[in-house]
Amino acid sequence: MKTVGDGDFTVCIVRLSPFNDIERSSPHIFLYHECRAVLPAASIDFAWFPTARERQLHEGDRDGWLTSVFTKRPLAQFDLLLISNAYALELVNLPYLLTRAGIALSASERRQAGFKPLIVLGGSNSLAAQSVTFSDKDALVDAIHFGEGETLVSALVETLKTRPGAERRTALEEHAASVDGLVVFTSSKAPSRVTKAVYRSMDRYPIRCANDPPLFDSDEASTIRLQISAGCPSFCTFCFEGWERKPYREVPYRKLVEDALYLKQTTGADSVELTSFNFNTHSDIVALIVELQRYFKQVDFMSQRADILAIMPALASFEAAAGKRVFTVGIEGISERMRAYYHKELSRDQIMGAIEAIVQAKAKEIKLFFILSGNEDASDGEEFRRLLISIDSLRSRHGSHTRIVCSFGLLVRMPFTPLRYERLLLDRAQWEQSLQVVQQAVQSACFEFRLAEQFDEYFISQTLVMTPYPIAPALVAMAENGYVYDRKFPKGAWQFFSSVLGRQGWLPDSFTRLKDQHARFAFDFLDVGIDSVFLYNRFIDAQNHVQQSSCMPASHEIRHCSACGACSDAAERQFLTGHAIKAPTRVDMECVEALLKAKATMKPLYIRFTVPFSLRTAKAATRSSYIMRTLAERLPGAATSIMQVQDVLFGSPEWQDRMIAWYGKTAIAVYPLPLADREALQADLQAIGYPVLSLEQAIGSRYAVSIEPAEGKHLTMVMMERSIAKLLDQRFLPASLVRQGNDAVFSFSEKARKKREIFEAIIRTTIDGKVSVELQGSAKLDLSPLGKATCGLPDDSITACMRFIDDSEKL
Repeated sequence: MKTVGDGDFTVCIVRLSPFNDIERSSPHIFLYHECRAVLPAASIDFAWFPTARERQLHEGDRDGWLTSVFTKRPLAQFDLLLISNAYALELVNLPYLLTRAGIALSASERRQAGFKPLIVLGGSNSLAAQSVTFSDKDALVDAIHFGEGETLVSALVETLKTRPGAERRTALEEHAASVDGLVVFTSSKAPSRVTKAVYRSMDRYPIRCANDPPLFDSDEASTIRLQISAGCPSFCTFCFEGWERKPYREVPYRKLVEDALYLKQTTGADSVELTSFNFNTHSDIVALIVELQRYFKQVDFMSQRADILAIMPALASFEAAAGKRVFTVGIEGISERMRAYYHKELSRDQIMGAIEAIVQAKAKEIKLFFILSGNEDASDGEEFRRLLISIDSLRSRHGSHTRIVCSFGLLVRMPFTPLRYERLLLDRAQWEQSLQVVQQAVQSACFEFRLAEQFDEYFISQTLVMTPYPIAPALVAMAENGYVYDRKFPKGAWQFFSSVLGRQGWLPDSFTRLKDQHARFAFDFLDVGIDSVFLYNRFIDAQNHVQQSSCMPASHEIRHCSACGACSDAAERQFLTGHAIKAPTRVDMECVEALLKAKATMKPLYIRFTVPFSLRTAKAATRSSYIMRTLAERLPGAATSIMQVQDVLFGSPEWQDRMIAWYGKTAIAVYPLPLADREALQADLQAIGYPVLSLEQAIGSRYAVSIEPAEGKHLTMVMMERSIAKLLDQRFLPASLVRQGNDAVFSFSEKARKKREIFEAIIRTTIDGKVSVELQGSAKLDLSPLGKATCGLPDDSITACMRFIDDSEKL
């Protein structure tokens, strides 16, 4: 990444979880595209919450050690931090992150001292992020963005970058007054009425799409996420996203295909994952999957509605034909009564219909997801037991060995949903009956039982999302006492957190009791588009186990508007009430099956490619993405001619356990699309400097390896002599050491030469004292012992540069 000048406006995109936990998500990529629309790439960087190893490594360091990913710039030096908050527990990490970055903890302190950066928090949990506040006028962040950020993030960055540093806090306040969704914490006034931001022009989605997206080293580097819709048409009482992201909107089919090909061309991806709350609600989902199968090695689709599968069983068969083997079915309630409480509009017959369709599609695994409310009784448990028996019988009747997993979560009562009025259960004893009932039923059916979370996590999460109090000091206390969230909390987290809240009077009995329609909640200045009376009426329906029909039909019947207030005009309402999903046809099934068969028998073209030094420790998916990007930069039609690329030499599975960190030349298989013109692609590759070879020519038979000290490492001649001697000893290659001037040469015995693994090994010392090793070897070469402690080198201290030795170079 290019360096940035001191006077340039800079943005750091921050995630509150370690990278391994968020690599499959896309908010940081979305924010990059928004920023890139108005800033050069060099002005944008990223930061992740540090891993446990990083936190331990810096435990005794003074604050300020937390830096950005690419430029290694201290976070305190950026002009703007954009924090994406995905879920409530991440907020516990915010004070720790700010402290370790050397940034003052409150907006008021930063404002008074004139410190940068400005900090704006957004993301899917922003409507439940009240725990970051110290008061109505102060918070851990300078502003919170509520709702969707399409076009609004770039407008914010554009506004701030044009103002001098001393004026930016004022500019932030002025900007908030002119846009939806932005609340700024100021010393002068508390937030007034603010409208949640909703992006309604899905026919132009995505608005921002940079042609130079960042490449992160990840197993997910070769996968893009394609958002096919926004919001949810259902009224499930428990679902935060279903209420927070209304109304339901779809990106048109043709626009999705266009976007997918653009993203493939610019990111080097060979796989696509369709992202949506329920992918099978998209009216053109079948056509979309068929079309994307033409261009991507893998097309993944995750969460879907069970009632649609029941009404449209051919969809399960189509999904299986398209490669889906694991199905997740969100049943939620363990009984009809509890499903009515959750407003699932899902009957027992529909559940059985959906599962039968999946079993008949020969699924490998079905994950049944349930939510426990703590209100379940013995009759609910008995009904659940009978349901599982019926599922097992259905599976047996079809002679199926499909694995059944029953996964349970504890109901978090979320703000801006009907269940915000419900009592809160913050005592483990209140959950024992519900847990015992379902665990016994699952075990008696011989299915697998899973509980999604621990009680400390649940109690803290429930408190964070529903507290009406300014509890930021409690988050600060958690950080000061070593409590951060990294997939789990340290032992005693809830005990400590609840004691802090209790001492401040922030955990009164009234907090956990049932609430009436006049109750006050956090962020009550926010207009989310749905009236509180509507929410409360839906809560009363839930208590009475009464369900109202949703606006959007699952098939072709006509529904009526529920008058929730989320739609802005008649066109949006008509889209929902007249919505219809196009069912798969026999032609669709045959087409997708033919495409998968063609992809399974693809014959590649082979080229040689130089992997750069920067990717010496990169994962295979990262290297593949880089190679595809490199080819696509010079081949404008790469997205519609190349399916994927694959390292068939040093980065292949055959070699991965024999290599140390490496870069340089390797052999690559380039797979044309099933319907692509192979000869045209071969000519195109030749024209851009990549001659097509046979597999034998591409792989070669003899390789030169330069082993160098890794960056920042110093290795002596004695260290390298010993390590190479141990390598040869472990590979049973007898050799004697002969000194020739400043070099040390290993002379191989006749026995070693006959093995034809390593032909030459020379240790050289340059004039400036740097030591390197030159090896020549065959396809039997194994460098892995050099990366092990037994060879006597420090961890991660060497790198191998690989190249081919052509016949003309052989000794």
